[in-house]
Amino acid sequence: MLATKNDAEMIRRPHLWPHMYLPLKRVRDSFLETAVVEGLTEKGEVVVHENTTIFGSVGENENRVVYPTPEAVVAAGWIVD
Repeated sequence: MLATKNDAEMIRRPHLWPHMYLPLKRVRDSFLETAVVEGLTEKGEVVVHENTTIFGSVGENENRVVYPTPEAVVAAGWIVD
């Protein structure tokens, strides 16, 4: 288990995710945005579906963003929810 909160490390460890997808959140322009991490590619890229929740539909390419690394996800303002 992670001793400290480290969002990038949590993204890297799907076996620790509380659901099939990892929920994310960020605040932009005073609005709360939600997303989920679908998974990691073989190259270590992170597949994120923005503007959805773990209860929403995931799988369509709409709102799908591929970040090069877990650190890039965190740099974009996302934190594990």
